[in-house]
Amino acid sequence: MTEEQRVTFSRRMTQINDAYQHGDLTRLELWAATAQGGEIDAATALSLEEQIALLTERLAFFDTVIDNL
Repeated sequence: MTEEQRVTFSRRMTQINDAYQHGDLTRLELWAATAQGGEIDAATALSLEEQIALLTERLAFFDTVIDNL
């Protein structure tokens, strides 16, 4: 993870924590809806291999998130 990605991730986590602490379910649900892999659904023109590569990249991101919890 680059320093820029780490800063972006930290900023996002701060926003998520703030929304959670304030009980802002609407904002949390909106973020959840936008993080559900829409780019894969919209990418039906991609080959199976390209879709797998996108999903592998997403998995690596979530592994990083888990490691930073």
